[in-house]
Amino acid sequence: MKPLLNYSFFILLLLSFFLLLKCSFSQNKKSMQDALIRKAVIKHVDFNILTPVNVNCNQFEDYFFNNYKTIEIQNEEEIQKLLFLLSSMEHIDSTYAQSVNTRTLLELYKYDDSVEVICFGNLSIKKKDIIYKNNDDIRNFINQFFR
Repeated sequence: MKPLLNYSFFILLLLSFFLLLKCSFSQNKKSMQDALIRKAVIKHVDFNILTPVNVNCNQFEDYFFNNYKTIEIQNEEEIQKLLFLLSSMEHIDSTYAQSVNTRTLLELYKYDDSVEVICFGNLSIKKKDIIYKNNDDIRNFINQFFR
């Protein structure tokens, strides 16, 4: 009788393991999908426009009102290019720039319905309250949609 009990216990343990593995995989798949970007919206004015005051991220739409252009990107290849460029940004210290004189607003819409906003100036980028150095690759990527 004991071998049958051990065998049943082993089968029950194995089934529990696979059930736990399936639940974990389903949850990870949902989490990964939630983090994915379904579309990007770029609101942009020329990077070289001069303004009498710095325009911070929150003021961009009000300051430039109807003078900015908007494009929506849903093409996965373009979104992946954008994400690659964003992942390669160089962090800069606060002596270089403490704020961003915003000329472009990027809104990343995720599958979990959250929106991440990134602000671009000619020299710097602000993402999640961290300042990065802007570069030609990112500027060229954005400018290609507004020529």
